[in-house]
Amino acid sequence: MSQIEKKFFAKSLEELGYDPLLYQSQKISLEKMAMIYNFNLSSLLDAIEAKKLNANYNYQENRIWVDTLEAAYFHYCVQEANKEKEAINFSNK
Repeated sequence: MSQIEKKFFAKSLEELGYDPLLYQSQKISLEKMAMIYNFNLSSLLDAIEAKKLNANYNYQENRIWVDTLEAAYFHYCVQEANKEKEAINFSNK
């Protein structure tokens, strides 16, 4: 996963003209997150179990949800990790 801390990620959003507070505390279902960011649902569940993704469970709705800022941060970290893997694979050729 990426080395950037979540607070710096939020600061970067702010510098790009976005208000991170608009995303913080907004809920997105795990299913919707998988659809938006093109993740496999089981890989998101694995990330939750490995404590790489913070999620909450709504008992009344029987639904797992994620803070939208957390979802964006997780997506960013996965993308950065994939870039690092590609760079390593390219340099080993």
